[in-house]
Amino acid sequence: MDFQDYQQITHLIYGYARFVDQGNFAAVGRLFQHGKIIAPAAPDGISGTQAVKDMFRNAVILRPDGTPRTQHLISNLTVSAVDRKTVHAESRLTVLQQSDSENIDILICGTYQDIFERHENAWAFSQRVISIDFSGPKNKLEKHLFNPSICD
Repeated sequence: MDFQDYQQITHLIYGYARFVDQGNFAAVGRLFQHGKIIAPAAPDGISGTQAVKDMFRNAVILRPDGTPRTQHLISNLTVSAVDRKTVHAESRLTVLQQSDSENIDILICGTYQDIFERHENAWAFSQRVISIDFSGPKNKLEKHLFNPSICD
């Protein structure tokens, strides 16, 4: 794995967070054209562009500005090459949300465990497992998720 490979993979990881925060679920779905997400909202996994887009549309509440008013902070990133066509990555996530004009709430802390594979000379998500370690109070999660019990 060279620096360009590393850059492509980090762009995918950070791009996912940016697209979710923008409420651009179509772009999130495109990231999983060749992959799947395993998450509390989809414990059996969701694969493909349209299915991932629909999962986010059905899970995340968008505000009048078209965004969830969140910031997904990614930290503690490790990237490890398995071979020339497969890379594993792990990172921590913290989701912040401004639910009113004064307060910023911590909603979720967890882990992303990712597998990337090469497709047509570019890296792509093969799998993302989302684990939630801690979640904020239900009354805060209800402002972010249609079904906050998925964070239990």
